[in-house]
Amino acid sequence: MEIAGITLRVLEIITVVLCGIRLAVPPGHFRWEKLWTKVLYWILIIFWIAFNTGNIHFFKFSSLQETIVNIGVFITLCIFFDTYFWQLFVQFFIYNYTVYIFRVLYIFILCYLEHIHMQNYITVADGLGWHWIQMCGMAVTIGASLCLCYYMHGEPLIHRQYKKDYKYLAVFVVFEIIIGESLFNNDVAGDFIRGEYILFSMIVFVCLFSLLSAIIFYKGYKDMRYQQQISDMNFEMLKRQYETIQKMYTEKRTMLHDSVHQDVLILECLENGKYREAQTYFEKKLAVTKKKSKNRYTGIEVLNLMLNYEIEQAEEKAIRVKCAVEAYLCPVDETELCIIIGNLFDNAIEAVKDLPDEQRQIDFVIQNPNGIFRIEISNPYEGERRKIEHHYLTTKKENTEMHGLGLMSVQKIVEKYDGLIEINDVDSLFKVDVTFYDEEV
Repeated sequence: MEIAGITLRVLEIITVVLCGIRLAVPPGHFRWEKLWTKVLYWILIIFWIAFNTGNIHFFKFSSLQETIVNIGVFITLCIFFDTYFWQLFVQFFIYNYTVYIFRVLYIFILCYLEHIHMQNYITVADGLGWHWIQMCGMAVTIGASLCLCYYMHGEPLIHRQYKKDYKYLAVFVVFEIIIGESLFNNDVAGDFIRGEYILFSMIVFVCLFSLLSAIIFYKGYKDMRYQQQISDMNFEMLKRQYETIQKMYTEKRTMLHDSVHQDVLILECLENGKYREAQTYFEKKLAVTKKKSKNRYTGIEVLNLMLNYEIEQAEEKAIRVKCAVEAYLCPVDETELCIIIGNLFDNAIEAVKDLPDEQRQIDFVIQNPNGIFRIEISNPYEGERRKIEHHYLTTKKENTEMHGLGLMSVQKIVEKYDGLIEINDVDSLFKVDVTFYDEEV
């Protein structure tokens, strides 16, 4: 029993530390890529594991030791991982303090059942062996931690849309720790555990975890609703663009059909020697063709159609579009490219449509050098632009729920392709710069 208890305790320490790291910081966020930094990082992690393991010779469980190790590992993660501090704080301590509470509660239960002091049980020198309840509790902790890591597939334990949400959760975590320390203090450890106290402690923490779960699920619901709004907006935009493109296609077919009859008429004029009339008909046909034909800005047909559509929408509102486009290869899916162009132009048109005539201008640039696909759009604006985290909101739209959804949608596509997006807001000029990289080049 002694060997089995020590073995389980060592495995529990290793599992809790490694799983806590895995759930707190997902792969790919290491601050430095040099080999010596990774070696130093693992040396520190092994040190904290060994430090906690060495304490088994004196105590079956030590709150002070656990606190020192958790703080040490957390500081190590802050140094070596490029992760937002409050996000790391919440994810790390929610997991580790949950494990700590579970451990204290099952030790409370075994001390109550055996009618012994908690301090006497956890102190190895007092000669009490490893209890089967603690061994079962350690096995459950190991199994649950491994299952949680497997279920998360390398994703962080808690993911929130805005960084400020982590600050609110951090306040909750600190509140939980304060309550825990007030319930599990040295006075309790040195006295006999009462059943009422165990029940009260369990009720308190069930309520706390229920409140935490409710907060997380509510925030998740809000995020899902927000994503649904983005999807609906993109669907309506693509539907509108599809209808316009279909109209353009119909116009081309009609123009081609009419052109055949015009060519027959011109040919008859030429055969009958009516050269002047043939020239007049040809000039009229050429004028109509120039009027109806759309510009070809790039070698990407979808991009040409999108630019024709968006520029046409801008011109209907008396907005000038200065377009400088040079592109032959785009690493982004055509549908997502339509969403990007559509959202950027819609935002720009919305911003300038009510400005004085001399300010109604949108500058649009696409460059495609050496496997880089860069989109830049800029426009003047008036009024107030508010920024929450990295998301810009405008007070001009009537539907406040749709504020910032266009740029949010663009940002998500950029993140999907590991691109870059830069948003500048200086001197009443709003500019968005999006860059994608073609991995095959």
